[in-house]
Amino acid sequence: MRIRFFVFFIVMLLMNACYGFCESSIVSDLIVNRLDNMYLAHGDELHCRPMLKDIRLHNYTIIKPIVSTDDYQDPSLKVYTEKCPNLRLNRINGIAPNQLDYAMTLSEKEREEVGMVVYYTKDFRIYNIDLDNDPENGKEFVFYGAGGYLFWSEEFIDTAMFTVVDFSSCKTKDIFGSTTGQNAYTKEGIISYGGKYYIYYSSYYSLFIGEWVKTVDIKKRERMAHRYVCIFSVISENYLR
Repeated sequence: MRIRFFVFFIVMLLMNACYGFCESSIVSDLIVNRLDNMYLAHGDELHCRPMLKDIRLHNYTIIKPIVSTDDYQDPSLKVYTEKCPNLRLNRINGIAPNQLDYAMTLSEKEREEVGMVVYYTKDFRIYNIDLDNDPENGKEFVFYGAGGYLFWSEEFIDTAMFTVVDFSSCKTKDIFGSTTGQNAYTKEGIISYGGKYYIYYSSYYSLFIGEWVKTVDIKKRERMAHRYVCIFSVISENYLR
């Protein structure tokens, strides 16, 4: 009886110690028991099918952020945000791609009039990893925020966003995220798999796996950008057609 009580006590202690960012699976709770029915909806079969098998077996590592808090004024977060106070990482201005070049000629206030200002309110994280999987240029800082709402209307839209930040130059290298932020059926974060880092986003019936890679935009300019490499789903293929 004493042994059983001791084991129960240890289990409860470990459960209570899991605070802030704490995930055991990268798929949403809605489909965690349906992994055997998940299929490859998009991506290279030679790369994605073995990945799907490993996801079913939990053969990946969920990366824990170096900072995790719901308070943007948390001292552990301010260690980084105060390095570049003008960046205001909990705030972005979404600008349509066809207006981006024009917006760059405007003042910040003028850019707010052509864009969509969103503030993030919860689940702030900072990662420090080799996101571009290039050891020669070192690690990148990645800021994450969720619980977005529109500044001009105070409409809660629950978006979430990753921002790659260079704290030495106080510039953002890239911004990407989900149109649907966190709720009971979504999960987002970063994993290590096969010697590389990937961003994952699980929503309702699908799991998206992305990476941060060098791409060429419509003006033939090289830049780093996020792209999905594998998309898995439990929705029937007939439904998608």
